[in-house]
Amino acid sequence: AFLKANNQELINNMGNLTTLTTKGAENLEKSLESLQEKDLTIRKLQNAVTRRDSVNLALVQSLKGVLGNLDDEDIEISVEKGVVFVSISDKLLFRSGSYNVTSAAKEVLGKVAKVVNNKPDFEFMVEGHTDNVPIRTSELADNWDLSAKRATSVVRILQ
Repeated sequence: AFLKANNQELINNMGNLTTLTTKGAENLEKSLESLQEKDLTIRKLQNAVTRRDSVNLALVQSLKGVLGNLDDEDIEISVEKGVVFVSISDKLLFRSGSYNVTSAAKEVLGKVAKVVNNKPDFEFMVEGHTDNVPIRTSELADNWDLSAKRATSVVRILQ
């Protein structure tokens, strides 16, 4: 009787272990599926970053190609955090206190416009800056106004 009861208890314990092992295997399978999905997402993101970097590199090369001699300290092209920056010094673009683009800058901006206008899917942003010399004229209320008008002048040329 004792052996029979002990044997039955061992059979029941084996059944419980089988149930636990089956559940463990199911959980492990779900975890593996989840990891595979996450791995696929990571690969897609890496591919997207690689494509973006390639497109940015092509844009930089196009800009450098049209602008020619980039030893000019007034023009700088760089990529920071996946964004292409074209920096043109204010002294090349404008005379002090003015928002009228110089003829030299119009030539440079015309070349930049040829590249950016061929990239309709790209977003572009133009920032206007000014120095710290206060300004107030009949046309300009202050330096903020000058900065905004400078940005507008550049955008009109890039269109």
